[in-house]
Amino acid sequence: MKKRILTTVLIISIIFICNTFADDCIISFRAGSTVAKICDKGYKLDTAPVAEGNTVLLPFRFIADRLGLDITWNDQTRTAVADGQGYKISIATKKNSNDATVVYSDSKTLDGSIKARYVIRNSRLLVDHSTFAKILGLSFTVSGKDVNSPVDPDRIRYRWIDFTLPVDSEDGKTITLSNVLSDSSTKALLVEFWYTACTHCKTQLAHLETLYKKYQNKGLVVLSISTDGPGNEGSRRELLEEIGVTFPTLLDEKAETYNAWMSPGFPNFQLVVPGNKFVVMRNESYSEEANAKLEQMVQELCSGN
Repeated sequence: MKKRILTTVLIISIIFICNTFADDCIISFRAGSTVAKICDKGYKLDTAPVAEGNTVLLPFRFIADRLGLDITWNDQTRTAVADGQGYKISIATKKNSNDATVVYSDSKTLDGSIKARYVIRNSRLLVDHSTFAKILGLSFTVSGKDVNSPVDPDRIRYRWIDFTLPVDSEDGKTITLSNVLSDSSTKALLVEFWYTACTHCKTQLAHLETLYKKYQNKGLVVLSISTDGPGNEGSRRELLEEIGVTFPTLLDEKAETYNAWMSPGFPNFQLVVPGNKFVVMRNESYSEEANAKLEQMVQELCSGN
């Protein structure tokens, strides 16, 4: 139990330390645009925000999900519920009205209730921008079509998305992420997206190979995912041989898995641990400091063997 508590504390500490070095973070939308930005990184929306006078209706699911809440929709009651990270929010809509009843609470506030303007577009719930100050502490301001709010980068969460991808080999083998995580021998799992022409990706791959050799018998799994398109087999395998990579390389030729993982910058790594639905450490540039923190985390997670 003591070891588990120490590991949890370490995970929280490293996430905090990594985000401490991030710049001030802004979450940004533009009415009519299907691109949102968080900390200057763009994300694709399936439904664009809607402007109504001085109000802009924003995608509730997208915002709540980025903050690590679980969202469900009850079709019979036309109610969206978001729960997690100390928040519980219920938004009840009506067929013949654009005013929703919002019930909310967090770790500091007892249940509150407000009315909020909403629309449903493409099966997505969009809510008045001013509502988010009450329910999630996001103070959006509107300037023309643009809507912005500061957000603590520590609050941003990334879920790991399951995948089944082919291994870069001739035997037709595939690897499924959830199967690896369910293996009792897996203590920590690293995912790196990369491509052959990325110079710093080569450096990061070499570092992960060193880390892998050190901890592979103690529960560390490393999966490299190449986003090279077809026709790069020769140069990719030559590079992997030059580095001496011994962990599996998977192929994501259409970058579909890469995009599902919120398109991290290159080079990158994501650390996933069994039993946690969120990536516990994520880095999007080559950094010796980040790699040192990563090894500290891996060492602690694998120290039980």
